[in-house]
Amino acid sequence: MLERSKVKSWLKSVSAFANTDGGSLFYKVSDDGVIVGLENPQADAEGVSK
Repeated sequence: MLERSKVKSWLKSVSAFANTDGGSLFYKVSDDGVIVGLENPQADAEGVSK
């Protein structure tokens, strides 16, 4: 689970994974493996950019 109050700390980890040999990043995957996605990606992007 990501902490919204510490965005920069987990973004460093996400960036590290994204800049390696490829692969995929999935945000919000249910316990049974179904990709759910973000509820409001625009609001999350705005929160990160602050």
